[in-house]
Amino acid sequence: MTSITIDKIDADLQHRLSARAAAHGRSLVDEARDILRRTVKDVPERESLVPPPKRKSWLSLADLPKMDKDFLAERPNLVEEGRVKF
Repeated sequence: MTSITIDKIDADLQHRLSARAAAHGRSLVDEARDILRRTVKDVPERESLVPPPKRKSWLSLADLPKMDKDFLAERPNLVEEGRVKF
């Protein structure tokens, strides 16, 4: 499991969270964990705050079409002295 640290929580929020935890018979950390779990459980993955990667992995680059044998012949000015011109 991973851990997170939340800094700069104002005193009012901390007191209300503590009161809520006490009312549910839980520790402050368990209450915060439960709130986070319930908040994000109904969020579909596609609506997550973190966008999905555009590629599954770098290995998917291998699926791209390969350069054909005429690629450089058709583009004589592309390579000059071993360097690509932009």
